[in-house]
Parts: sequence; structure tokens; C-alpha cells
Amino acid sequence: MGMSGDRQAKTNWICCVALVCLTLGLCLWWLGSHGLQPVELNARVVSWPLACFHATIAILAALLLRSAYMDKLPLVSKYTVHGRPDIPEVTHAFYHSGRWTTFTLWCNTVGAVYFGVAFCADVWMMSGGPLPPYALRLVLAILWEITFPMAFLVNLVVSFVLVPATKKAGQLDKLAILLRWRPQCL
Repeated sequence: MGMSGDRQAKTNWICCVALVCLTLGLCLWWLGSHGLQPVELNARVVSWPLACFHATIAILAALLLRSAYMDKLPLVSKYTVHGRPDIPEVTHAFYHSGRWTTFTLWCNTVGAVYFGVAFCADVWMMSGGPLPPYALRLVLAILWEITFPMAFLVNLVVSFVLVPATKKAGQLDKLAILLRWRPQCL
């Protein structure tokens, strides 16, 4: 016995609102009990090997993103509304910058920018001059705080949701695409 489409949509809406309220409540509780804690923007280990690592990752990530942008094959998405057969399926092909509609590419773009900014900060700090400007240090901290958890989220969703669901659905052609070098690097 399944729920009707409208009832299921209402239940999903209530669950989403409850989850947002719970998350907001926990964040406010944490903030109230721990207070604002400034990020130490000066605590960075800097060395030439680390600078080379940051530069290498930034360059490779930029080349990977360029490869995604230049791909002549479209990213085809089929949209359906679960439990609502009255709403027809919609298919759309994304080309070039349209590929940035995916969360994965946005996360990787932020990661590439982080590694590029980290390289600039490394070079600045190794030059022996004063600390980099506060704005650069702040941008670096913010980019890291976005990039680090999003990398885990994307990896977990792809590894434990998308790949198994695609395999279970018997969509071996889509699974082969997911397991190519570029999607695995992203």
C-alpha cells in the first residue's frame, strides 16, 4: 500500500522542513554553547614541497575542469518526479558550461581555486615578506572549510549511492561512464 502522490509530496516537504529546522537548531545550540571562535589564519605550515603539491593539484584540477568543459559528448539528465506518473519525464542535454549544473563540478571548481590560492599564499609566505593580506588568508580559510567536507560528501555519495544504485538498476552503460577516469578524478 503506497501513499498517493500528493500525500507523499506533503510528507517529503514536512521531512525536509523538519530536517532544516533540526540542523538550524543544532547549529544555534552549538554556537550558543561554544560561542564564536576565530579561525587562526596565521597557522600554516609552509614548505617548497607543499607549495609544489598545491601547484600540481591546482594545475591538474584546472586541466580536468577544462576537459569537462570541452567534452563534446553531452551530459544527459532525465528528470522524473517519483510517485507522480502524471508529470512527464524530461530529458535535457548539458554541454560545456551547462555541466556546471552538477554539484560535483562546483565542488571541484572550488577545490581547484583553493589549491591555486594556497599555492599563492605559500609563495607569499616563503618569500620572507610580511604575512599575506588578511583577505587572502580569509579566502583561503573559507575555501578550505568548503572544499574539505564537500570532497568527502561527493566521494561518499558517488561511492555508496550512485555506483551501487546504477549497478542495482542494471544500467551498465551508465556505470561504465561513472567508472571512467574523469568522473573518478572528479
